[in-house]
Amino acid sequence: MKSTPSLRALGVVCAILAQCLSAAEVAPKTKVIHLVVVAGQSNCAGYDTHAEDLVPSPIDQSILFMFDVGRDPEYDNGFHNASSYGHWTTLRTQPNGVPLFNDGTISGYAFRTATGGFGPEIGIARSLYEHGITNLAVFKFAFGSTGFKQKNWNPGDSLNKAFMTRYDQAVAQLQERGYTVRVQAVFWHQGENDSGNPEYPDQFLAFVRDVRKTWGAAELPFITAVSTPDYWVWKGEVTDKERKERNQGVGAVHAAIAKLDKDIHYVDDRGCERSVLCGHYSSQGTLEIGARMAAMYLEKYGAADADHKANKGADGAGPPPGGSPAGQP
Repeated sequence: MKSTPSLRALGVVCAILAQCLSAAEVAPKTKVIHLVVVAGQSNCAGYDTHAEDLVPSPIDQSILFMFDVGRDPEYDNGFHNASSYGHWTTLRTQPNGVPLFNDGTISGYAFRTATGGFGPEIGIARSLYEHGITNLAVFKFAFGSTGFKQKNWNPGDSLNKAFMTRYDQAVAQLQERGYTVRVQAVFWHQGENDSGNPEYPDQFLAFVRDVRKTWGAAELPFITAVSTPDYWVWKGEVTDKERKERNQGVGAVHAAIAKLDKDIHYVDDRGCERSVLCGHYSSQGTLEIGARMAAMYLEKYGAADADHKANKGADGAGPPPGGSPAGQP
C-alpha cells in the first residue's frame, strides 16, 4: 500500500525523536557546556547543499545539536520545517522537511534536494571542537528568504519570537540534564534579503542588543557573514550595473556594522564555492564559510578559555526576573 504524506511525516518525526533520545547520553552531566547559535537565512540553512556530500566525522557524535530549518519565513514549529522538534540530537545533516503537497511531492521547503542538506554549522562546530572547545552544543535556526525589511527578525516579529522561544527550550533542556550553559557566540549569516535596505544597520544592531539583553550576555560575540556575489538579485529585476553595486554593498554594510561594535566581526565570503544554480553556496562552499566563521571566532577569542569574558557566570537563560544577568553585579 502506498504511504501517505502524513504517514511518512510520522516516520520522519519518530526517527528524529529516537536520535534525540540517544543524544541524552553524549556527555557527562556535570560539565559546563558551550552553546553556539547559528542563525540567518537560506545560506545559513544550506539550501543548495546535498546531504550525501558530507563526509561523516566521529566528532559529530560528540556535539549536541538542535535545529529548525525552513525555506520560507513561516515558522510552524517543525510541522513542515526540517526540525529536531525542540529536542537535542547530535550534529548531522538535516532532512528536507515534510512534503507540503497532498501528492507527496517534495516542495523544497528546507533544501532544494529531497535528500536534505546542511549549513555552516558543520564547519563551525567541527573547527571549534578540533581547536579545543569539545563540550559543545549547537542551536541552529535558519529560514530562507527572511530579513528585517520583511519583518522577520526584528524584536517582536513572529519569526524572532519563535527563535527566542526555541532558544529558551534549548537552554532549559540542557539545564535539566545538569549542564551549566555558557552561550559563546552567535554565528549570523543573513543580509541578502536586506540589500538596499537603508535601515538594515540600525535594525540589525537593535536585534543584537535585544539578544544580548534577553540572554544575559552583554558582550556576546556575533560572527557575521553574507553572500556577496553579483548575481544574487535575479536578472530582469534591475540592470546588471545596479545588481552588481547592490550586492557588493551587502558585504560592505556588514563590514561597516562590525566597526560599530567591538564584539561583532565580519567574515568575507569571497572565494567560497557557489552552486551552479544561483548565489547559494555549494556543499563545499558551505563547509568553507563555516570554517572561516569559526576561524574568526578563534582568532578574536581563542579556545584556551572557552568561557568568553562576556559570558562568565551567564547561564544562557537570560537575566533573572527583576535582577541583573546571572553572575553579574
